[in-house]
Amino acid sequence: MHGGMNEELWLSHAEEMRPQLDLLDRIWDELHWATDTDTADVYVWVDDFVATLTGTVRSSRARIAIEQATERVHGVHRVINQLAVEDLQAVR
Repeated sequence: MHGGMNEELWLSHAEEMRPQLDLLDRIWDELHWATDTDTADVYVWVDDFVATLTGTVRSSRARIAIEQATERVHGVHRVINQLAVEDLQAVR
C-alpha cells in the first residue's frame, strides 16, 4: 500500500474545498479585470472564506486597489491585507 490519503478521503476533502477554490478563482478574475495593477508578486490564500493577501506591490494605491477588489467578490467574508509596498528608492 502506498502512503497518502485514500481516494474516498481525498474526494471528500476535495468537495469540502471546492467552494473556497471557486472563491479563489473569482478573486483572481476580479483582480485581473478590475485593477490595472501588476499582480505578478501577489499571492492570495483563502481559508474559511477569509482571503489573505501577501506579496509585494509597487504603491500604496495598488495595495488598496487589490484589497478593495478582493472585498467586492461575493463570498469573501474578510480580507487580511499583508501586502508590502516595494521601496523603489532602495532598488536604485
